[in-house]
Amino acid sequence: MDILQQLSDQFNPGDGPGNLVKIAGILLLAGLVSWVLGRLLPPVVEKRRSTRWSEARRATLANLVTDVAQATVYIVAFVFILSLYFPGSSILTALGLFSAGLGLAARPFVSDVISGVTLLFDDHYTVGEKVQLFDVIGRVEEVQLRNTLIRADSGELYIVPNGEVRLVRNFSRSSFSLASVQVSVPREQVAACLPLLREVAAQVYAERDDVVEEPMVLSESGLLSSETLLTVKVKAEYGHGREVRTNLITRIHHALSTQGIIATPEATPEHIHEQVKGSRQTHDLL
Repeated sequence: MDILQQLSDQFNPGDGPGNLVKIAGILLLAGLVSWVLGRLLPPVVEKRRSTRWSEARRATLANLVTDVAQATVYIVAFVFILSLYFPGSSILTALGLFSAGLGLAARPFVSDVISGVTLLFDDHYTVGEKVQLFDVIGRVEEVQLRNTLIRADSGELYIVPNGEVRLVRNFSRSSFSLASVQVSVPREQVAACLPLLREVAAQVYAERDDVVEEPMVLSESGLLSSETLLTVKVKAEYGHGREVRTNLITRIHHALSTQGIIATPEATPEHIHEQVKGSRQTHDLL
């Protein structure tokens, strides 16, 4: 109230007709500068774009930069108009207090917008990629200033506030896909099973170009019991995991049945766990 009273006391109507002409000139100049920026900035942003950015991301960034620049022009014009009637120091004080109050009142909104700008420039994910934010797994449909829109595999649309995004799991930028297979073997047949599994793994590595490194056969749990769980650990090129795993299971089953070894090859627990999540079919990307 003190600031408003101070502004009221310092109000100077000045030269009415003259000020109106000045205001018209200021608004005309601001409109002209805003129009020029709207024409020049989008092509500049497009030329400096990242090759990984989608068309939607580039358009969003171009609009964002243009809108911020145009808003700045009009804010400056508004300050110049106020300076015709009030002292500059009083205007700056009032604007500072108003900005502080607005920032406190709209903290969630401001946080979401700032985080949205950060996400747009940092390129943690883009439209079309499959990600996990919190417990939400799906494909990114749109990255807005305030929210990220994710379409789950089961069809639901999730709207995630950008200010809440702290951890991003991006499936689409994996360097490889796991294609591991576990085999449950009776204890007395482990010695006969190990060389067969190593032979099958070597064949897969030699014959398939989408297996990125030599597979390993190991017991990850190290548990000794009536049955031993052996793992054929395979890394495939990203997107080829399911195909490689299916081929590996078929080969292992044939090799073991030929030697009369009773065993059950299956996908590793992490793939089974993700498969039974229903809507979270992460397995389909592997």
